[in-house]
Amino acid sequence: MNLEPERYECAEHDVDLTEQVQVALDDDGPPVAYRGSLRGALFGGRRAGPSPFQVVVRCPGVGGAGEHTLTCNGTRAS
Repeated sequence: MNLEPERYECAEHDVDLTEQVQVALDDDGPPVAYRGSLRGALFGGRRAGPSPFQVVVRCPGVGGAGEHTLTCNGTRAS
């Protein structure tokens, strides 16, 4: 899966969240906000070309302190 941007991180804690974003996109359920088109959902396929997405992931903070949610936006090309 190709993502734009390629890396997602919490700027406050300098924690890499890319793997969480990828897992959320691979998951069939929430928390993905923009997953393909209605036509794709009805006909069992994905939209051709890049598709925008928005996922909510959890930053663990540093040393277990400062845990919070973070919304990541980007574009996915399969």
